[in-house]
Amino acid sequence: MWTKVILTSITLHLTLTSKIPHPSEFKNIKPAWDDPSLSQLFDSYPDILDARRPPQLGRIINGLSADLDQFPFAVMLLTKNGDNDTLVCGGSLIKMNWILTAAHCLAGKTEGFIFAGAVDMKNGTIAWRGKFNQSQMFIHPEYLFDQYVNNDIALIKIPSRIPCNKHIGVIDLPCSCDELDFVDGLEVTTMGFGQTNGTVADVSLNMRFIEVEIMETCKCKKMFPFPIFDSMICTSTMSGMSSCMGDSGSALVAEIKGRKVQIGVVSFGNRKCATGSDYPVVFVRISSYLDWILGILYSN
Repeated sequence: MWTKVILTSITLHLTLTSKIPHPSEFKNIKPAWDDPSLSQLFDSYPDILDARRPPQLGRIINGLSADLDQFPFAVMLLTKNGDNDTLVCGGSLIKMNWILTAAHCLAGKTEGFIFAGAVDMKNGTIAWRGKFNQSQMFIHPEYLFDQYVNNDIALIKIPSRIPCNKHIGVIDLPCSCDELDFVDGLEVTTMGFGQTNGTVADVSLNMRFIEVEIMETCKCKKMFPFPIFDSMICTSTMSGMSSCMGDSGSALVAEIKGRKVQIGVVSFGNRKCATGSDYPVVFVRISSYLDWILGILYSN
């Protein structure tokens, strides 16, 4: 069944940091994929995507702990669904007042919180916190998470720029000329916040990262029983490393011509991640959405 999610706006209200709850105060934190609103896709392909059953591991699989300031653009998002569950996702600062993330992290949510400038969201210092809850959240107008996934990309506008801070920065987006450099076998980096084991209630909230390789799209298309589009990037899990539950919306970063560039956004993958599965992890290909991203940024 075809569905369209219309462009949604949610007002972002900045609050004093002292009034924003610390992540450790939230209860029942789950990965975004555990949201019941995504159940139809999981029902269609339970052996591949069923995130409602706990994966064997639920984090950046076999990754390393990130150092403070290593990924200053990376943020954590906590959102609420209709059941009042708290769902965790990642995102990236592409401007000091704009966050790029996955559409399925935001669709249908009632409120959310942003945490920036930290790698240990339980015990460490968090440089900046913000809250959003009604307008200024932008989901791609043709986002689809039904019989398959497509256009899984969204933006959050922060009304005021995040104050300058040595722990917070932005990541460059690619230009169309960079596309030729996204070749099979290119080593790329992704990071995120997620679980430490297979129980959905146990989220570590520590940033971890991995280096993985891009897989040719034509090869990736043969591995899934539903469409994989050219507007996606696949990464191999054969090394035993991958993104996983709780990493949705996080950045995929490549070094292109000497500069670090965000080329993808974590979208979906197999429920077992890199443990007992050869299925790739699939990212939104940002270069396919530059016109949409820039259109939103410059018209808002």
